[in-house]
Amino acid sequence: MPSKKYKSWQLKIHEKTSGNPVCPKDREIININKVFSDKGFARGMLSLEVRCLQSDRGCTWVGQLRHAEEHIGECSYEDQNCLACDALVQRRYLEMHQNDSCPKRIIECAHCQDEYTFIEKQRHEEVYCRRFPLTCPNSCGKKEIPREELQSHLSEKCLMSKVTCPYAKAGCLFEDKRVHLIDHSEASIDHHLEMTFSSLLAAKTELSVCHNGMTELQQKFHESEENNRKLSQLVEDHREQIRDLTLETKRLGMESIQQTKTIEEMSKKNFLLIKQWMTDMDGKIAQQGTKIEEVHRKNLQLEREIKEKNSRHQRTSKPCQRLVDLQKTMELLMNQDDRKITLSANPMIGSQNTAGLQFKTESLSDTTDT
Repeated sequence: MPSKKYKSWQLKIHEKTSGNPVCPKDREIININKVFSDKGFARGMLSLEVRCLQSDRGCTWVGQLRHAEEHIGECSYEDQNCLACDALVQRRYLEMHQNDSCPKRIIECAHCQDEYTFIEKQRHEEVYCRRFPLTCPNSCGKKEIPREELQSHLSEKCLMSKVTCPYAKAGCLFEDKRVHLIDHSEASIDHHLEMTFSSLLAAKTELSVCHNGMTELQQKFHESEENNRKLSQLVEDHREQIRDLTLETKRLGMESIQQTKTIEEMSKKNFLLIKQWMTDMDGKIAQQGTKIEEVHRKNLQLEREIKEKNSRHQRTSKPCQRLVDLQKTMELLMNQDDRKITLSANPMIGSQNTAGLQFKTESLSDTTDT
């Protein structure tokens, strides 16, 4: 696809004067305001022969203007972006750039055959490459050691590495460079044998102690197995009893739940009975209160009548003994009423008291009439 700067080929192939395009034929300045579309003239313009814009770089293409855009898309002297590093490179050099000079081209390590970009080469060789050749850090003279084998070289082969004697576990205290180890081994054969024999005797003694301990452990193990067998037999013997006890426990639990429900139902019934009894008692108390008010009203009426009788009696010359008794009886009734006698809830007692009061009232009425 051609670059954006070549979209208007007709205006780019010639120089501009004072901001206006120049006619390619007579070199006169073109007034944009007087320009109109002329298809015939356009065909003539497109038939004009032009050179490539990259002719200064060496492109020799010459052709009609109508084919210029197509040539730009193929011209080997045009700049094109590298897909890896985005650099502008002439199309004819692009492949060489991608293969030889692009900093982000993919290369293969010469030592480990891993692939990476060119700009990562130094870091790969210094850090990651497992086969990169190194020199022994102990200056033993060994070179070209792959990085992944360096540690093995230091621990097993390097003559300048510090090592201990192979008989160190037997008690040898030698510690020096590996290059001196052979001389030490040859000079200390007898000493190494003595230490090895002593170590062997100590190991034999320790093994004997371990054997005795193992025997005791085996005996304890057999005792534990026997105890486990007895316990298993005991569990098996009592398994039936355990099952019966489990069933009995479940049955008692169900009975307990049932009894709890029964108690709750009885509590509800007792509560309802007590509530009903209290309601009945309240009704009876209300009735007794009504009767007491009626008696109190009658007592007030009697008191007024007594006062009238007393006033008539004072006009007579001779006091009447029966009226005096009547007055005492009324005072007794008034005292009882002032103390607010509480009548019993028993209807029999209440009816007897009411009958007595009625009887006394009738007696007083008779006396008054007399």
